[in-house]
Amino acid sequence: MSHAKTHRGLATNLPPYRHWVVWAILLALALVLLSIIATSMGFINISFGDVVRIVLARILNQPQWISTIDPLFPTVVMDVRLPPLGLRLRCC
Repeated sequence: MSHAKTHRGLATNLPPYRHWVVWAILLALALVLLSIIATSMGFINISFGDVVRIVLARILNQPQWISTIDPLFPTVVMDVRLPPLGLRLRCC
């Protein structure tokens, strides 16, 4: 017996519970992307790439990754913009 089902003309080979897993992963990725976009917006213009570097440098404990960025930017991102989103990224 096959797990393939047709929904509005689309054939899928995933069991029903796998659809929830795929949607959960997609929604989690969308949440991360939108959080980074929201963090890059504000009075002080910080680029999307700089926000990603700052967050990854903090998570992976790699301060040299942000040595070329304005020293104010990590403070703005980590202490001002991320806490209202409920994200606390403190490392070591």
